Amino acid sequence: MAEPSAAPSRPLDVPDKAWAEAVRREAAVRPLAAVKTSRAIVAAAARALGLSTAPLYRLTQAYRAQPVTQSLVVDSRSAVLPTSVA
Repeated sequence: MAEPSAAPSRPLDVPDKAWAEAVRREAAVRPLAAVKTSRAIVAAAARALGLSTAPLYRLTQAYRAQPVTQSLVVDSRSAVLPTSVA
């Protein structure tokens, strides 16, 4: 049996609070990104994260494009920070 994966390590240019939120969001976004989901499921996940559905759809789209925690780092000035993964 595979061991559970450890929490991803935080990039140095991402504040602790933003990284913690990205890790929390990944738990909800990963299943949404994996399969086609209903609006009801997306709405429930959005409520659980304290978001409306539009930002959650944007986060899911970003995660599908780049399925790493860093793609879910959010800046207060924008919906999703552009990030690069080395």
